[in-house]
Amino acid sequence: MLPLVASAYSLGRVTVHDPSIVWDPNSRTYYIFGSHRDHAKTTDLMRWTTVTVPWQTAASNNAANSAAFTTPQVTKVKKGGVEYAFNFNAFNWSKRGNSDYSVDGMMWAPDVIWNKAMNKWCMYLSVNGDYWYSSIILLTSDNIEGPYRYQAPVVISGFHTGTSYKDTDLELVIGTQTSLPSRYAVGNKWGERYPNCIDPCVFYDEQGRLRCGVSPDWQWQRHHR
Repeated sequence: MLPLVASAYSLGRVTVHDPSIVWDPNSRTYYIFGSHRDHAKTTDLMRWTTVTVPWQTAASNNAANSAAFTTPQVTKVKKGGVEYAFNFNAFNWSKRGNSDYSVDGMMWAPDVIWNKAMNKWCMYLSVNGDYWYSSIILLTSDNIEGPYRYQAPVVISGFHTGTSYKDTDLELVIGTQTSLPSRYAVGNKWGERYPNCIDPCVFYDEQGRLRCGVSPDWQWQRHHR
């Protein structure tokens, strides 16, 4: 009987690194979002098929990786009732540490959630660069399969030398600085110097409040900022 029962089912396998799983009640489909744009879906948790999720820009609904993170939709932020301009080019930031850098293969651990207040699918994505020049950005879409459009950075790392912090939101958070605060300008090795920001995880708690679970590296950054 066991071989007969087993033969009634078929498996569809996919490979997805750093998976984040989300349920879409409208299509009654499970989705897995993973690093390097490896995504998949299933309706029965057995037969998985790959999904191509496009990026959106003003010029294209299927933009290249190198163009997708250059122009945020949110370019102004408010603090204390005062509006400030902030236009963060996540692609240029990620390649500051290496002139040969390519963003292809550097889009890590996306986490996707339906935002009830925005009525949007929200993707939180690590855009990783060498020497900690990384950021976690927010992209949104009306459809879980995209296209997703870059909105703004959530967390930025890598401003551990010189005046690079001037190109981040650090001064918007802690005020104008005459130099990089000493707690960021430490060490020259991984584990000593400022950690990378990676692996976002966003969820609603029991009270319906939107929360973020994070890796230790990201948690360290948020605590110190």
